[in-house]
Amino acid sequence: MKKRWLGLIAAVGIVSLAASSFSRAAPDRTGWPAQLSFGLIPLEQSTETATRFDPFVKYLESKLGLKIRAYYGADYAAIIVGLGARSVDMAYLGPLAYVKAARQSGAQPFARENTLKTGLGYSGVIVSRADGKIKTLADAKGKSFAFVDPNSASGYLLPMVHFYQDLKINPQTYFKNVSFLGSHEASIEAVIEGEVQVAATNNREIEIAIRDGEIKSAGDLNILWKSKPIPTSPLVYRKELPESLKAALREATLSFNNKPALERLGIKGFVPARDAEYDPIRKLEAFKLALRK
Repeated sequence: MKKRWLGLIAAVGIVSLAASSFSRAAPDRTGWPAQLSFGLIPLEQSTETATRFDPFVKYLESKLGLKIRAYYGADYAAIIVGLGARSVDMAYLGPLAYVKAARQSGAQPFARENTLKTGLGYSGVIVSRADGKIKTLADAKGKSFAFVDPNSASGYLLPMVHFYQDLKINPQTYFKNVSFLGSHEASIEAVIEGEVQVAATNNREIEIAIRDGEIKSAGDLNILWKSKPIPTSPLVYRKELPESLKAALREATLSFNNKPALERLGIKGFVPARDAEYDPIRKLEAFKLALRK
C-alpha cells in the first residue's frame, strides 16, 4: 500500500512539473501580433547595423515564436515617430531619443546595455584628427564642426550643454559652419577623411570604429572634450503591447547569452532598465530647451 502511495505521489509530481514547464514555455499569447517591428536608430550604415543586430533578432524570433522585422530609421526621429504611430513595436534608442519617445508616446524601457568597455555608462566626446593642428576646443574656433543628430544624447545634447553652460559660446557663431551627419559612424569618418575638422560622437562608437577597422586606433583622434558618463542605450517597447508579450520580451532579452553576438553588439549583455535612470538626460534636455526662451 505504501509503495502504491509513493508511486502515485511521484506520478503527480511528474505531471505537476510537466505542467509547470509547459506553462513557462507557452505564455498566454492573447492579443499578440503576428509580427513585431523592431526600430533601430542609425548608428552606422544600415547593412552594418543589420550585421550587428541580426543574431539578436533571430534569437528573439525563436524564443517568442514571432516574426520580427528590423526597421532601420533614416534618422532618430523616424523611430521616435514610429513608436507613437504604432508602426514600430520595440526599438533600440539612445538615451535622449528614449526620453523623447517616453514623453511623446509613453514608450517603456525594459533592458539596457552593459557594454564591454564602459559598463553601464558611456561618454560624449568631441574629436579632431590627431595629425592636425586642432588640439583643444580653443583651437577649433572658426573651424567646421559636425553634430550627429538632434535626437542624439552624446552626439548633440551633451556637447550643446557644454558649449552653452560651461564655455558660454554659441556653436553657430563659434565655428565656421555647423552640420548634422546623421550617425556616429559618419561623424567619425568625416573627421578622419577631412570632410569636417571637429565633430561630436561618443567613446563607445570610437571603440566600435576601431574594432571594425574604420580607424586604426584611438590615437588617430584627439579627444578635445569628454563628458561625464550617461546611462547606456535602452531597448523599449510600446506601452500598448500585451503585458504577457512585454514579459516574454524582457525575459528573452535579459537571458540572451550568445557571446560572439554580444561581442558584435559591443556588450557583455543586457540588464533591466528603469525610466528614472534617464532623469539626468531630462535635466540636460530641460537646460537646452530653456535656451530657446
